[in-house]
Amino acid sequence: MQYAVMQTQIFMCSLRRTPLRCRVCVRQESTSRVDIQPTVCEIKVRLLVMLHFATDPDGPILVKLFKVFVQHLADQARTHGFGCTGMPQVTDIQALETLVVKYKLEKYIEGPWNGLLSHPEKLTITRKLGESRKDFVRFGMAATSAILDLCYISATCLHVNDMPYLFNSVSCKKIMLPVVDSSDMLWVPAKMNMDYPFKNCVLVDEAHDIDVPQALALKSMVARGSKLLTVDDIAQALLTHMACRLCIHLSEHASDHNDPPISCFLL
Repeated sequence: MQYAVMQTQIFMCSLRRTPLRCRVCVRQESTSRVDIQPTVCEIKVRLLVMLHFATDPDGPILVKLFKVFVQHLADQARTHGFGCTGMPQVTDIQALETLVVKYKLEKYIEGPWNGLLSHPEKLTITRKLGESRKDFVRFGMAATSAILDLCYISATCLHVNDMPYLFNSVSCKKIMLPVVDSSDMLWVPAKMNMDYPFKNCVLVDEAHDIDVPQALALKSMVARGSKLLTVDDIAQALLTHMACRLCIHLSEHASDHNDPPISCFLL
């Protein structure tokens, strides 16, 4: 919990510095200025899936079939920086399909199909989407694209579909907007091209596990003059090579090329 609170403070600090004047940070009520802290909710994507299908007559069946698939694909898309500058857009179905194939995400449709749906529900789905599993996957990817838009809106605005909250039907609780999960905390600032605060030195442990939003955050810090110390596991040869390429890329964006900003420590 302490880690989540710390991440939230970093996230809010970044949002206050954006030139886009994001409404997450401040609500004007008459003459008062009220700081609004985001709600951290790790089941946010699940709630957004329910919200997305809420107006569909077959919504409960679609939630059963696609909930887990959309959760995993949305997480992978944010980890890969979809929607950020220079990366695929969240509406790029072909790019989403690449993630589905790479991480074998079809299993998250096959599992619910075989284990959760009754025969009448399966007939409803085939009438609605077709009989091919590829049709199911493409429908799930389109739903994921819409969910990613909702992820961004719910993290940066005070209303989604004219509601100031997300509703958890299991606990019957309202989760007040803005709402973020751990993936949003790096993905949203990266998507908004925010400048991260300057730090004299940044230690990057487990550098072989760096994802795109993390790399963009480090790039922003290096551009502002921060020095990085990265720690790698040499046993993970491929990932270590990728991290070294990242270090070279970050070095090219350093503010002072006479003083190398990157030091690599390989274990």
